[in-house]
Amino acid sequence: MKKFAAAAMVACMGAMFLAVGLVFVWRDAAFREKGVETDAVIVRIDSDYDFDREKYELEVYVEYAVGQTVYTERLGYYSSGMDVGDVISIRYMPENPGEIAYTGMRAVILPCICCALGIVFLGIGAFFALRRAGMEIRLKRLKEEGRQVSAVIRRIDCNHRVYILERNPAVLVCADQEGREYRTKIMHGRLAVWQPGERVSVSVDRADPEKYAVDADGAVAAKTGE
Repeated sequence: MKKFAAAAMVACMGAMFLAVGLVFVWRDAAFREKGVETDAVIVRIDSDYDFDREKYELEVYVEYAVGQTVYTERLGYYSSGMDVGDVISIRYMPENPGEIAYTGMRAVILPCICCALGIVFLGIGAFFALRRAGMEIRLKRLKEEGRQVSAVIRRIDCNHRVYILERNPAVLVCADQEGREYRTKIMHGRLAVWQPGERVSVSVDRADPEKYAVDADGAVAAKTGE
């Protein structure tokens, strides 16, 4: 259950990143389609500070004219190259000239990064959640219909080059008293939950011994009481 919850959390995080990115992309598209482009002068850059007196947020204010009216509005975007007095290109909405957006290509980079991260995290979370759900359904079916075999853990083949959520993907290898090997994929953390020599339960299909499910989580639950 914890593994499924972790996968679901990663998927939710990805969905949030994707939603934020899409909102900004949609807003930028709306300004490019309906907005009127004009030049604006940076008149103020306000800084907010944290407890260590380090800058953590910068607000840029620009001044521009629409007809006979001069507007001073917050830009909602900052780049390290910006300075007071710089002339930049912006877009404003004709029906509401006080609503503006920066037109530089850099403004599109962050939304694109958010979308990309969202897709990656959403895909990873969904993959592991679905995979986990499929494994639990398969294990439940084999427990009900198959025969139960007691196997001894021989080794854990861990891939230390890949690191996901503070765990490494690994393969748990165990064998029954007749020497038949059973393998299952696990996520192996720094603390050794499974140890060679310990026993795990394996549910084997009665019609096809090649179809089986190793109850690695059941062994952990019996060991830790969780």
